[in-house]
Amino acid sequence: MTDKRDKRDGDAGRPPEVSTSARGDAVRPATFPPDRWATPYVSKTHPPATVPPVDRVPVAGAAPDDDDGPPTEAAARAFLSRRFAAAGYRLVSDYAFSAPGVAVVLDGYDPDQRVGFAYVSHADADVVSDIGPAEELAFKQMFDTRDAFVLVVHDRDIDQLSTLEHRLDDFLAAVHRVRSRGR
Repeated sequence: MTDKRDKRDGDAGRPPEVSTSARGDAVRPATFPPDRWATPYVSKTHPPATVPPVDRVPVAGAAPDDDDGPPTEAAARAFLSRRFAAAGYRLVSDYAFSAPGVAVVLDGYDPDQRVGFAYVSHADADVVSDIGPAEELAFKQMFDTRDAFVLVVHDRDIDQLSTLEHRLDDFLAAVHRVRSRGR
């Protein structure tokens, strides 16, 4: 007589039983998922009870969710760093930038391409010590003369992550236009 109990009725944590075939060979029941699918989240014998968390990396051309509200400084910096990297820039975090008229620490900067960003949080002290109107004017002049391309974003101007994405897209397009015209 065969046992018709469902595995969900109490056998959930137990490994599958080994039985023998008609020829006497040891036979294990098929496992889910196959061995090549085994991950820290999925065992070889049982599918996951919940879906593991996934880092929300935006796909090129897809806007992030708009219902999240204003991003935190850490989230904005991580988002900008990922997007700059996807555009081919190799940013150095917390880069000490120095040029005539400006000496600041940028949140990310690629010294080879001379492209970077500063995310100014008005909740922290960096708004007082790092980027002020004089530095922003100097960055605009450097952009116009093609000496450096630095995106300065104030957190008070960003209400959603999609707003930040649009600002970055506009900035990267402007950098591309300026560079494609040549010097």
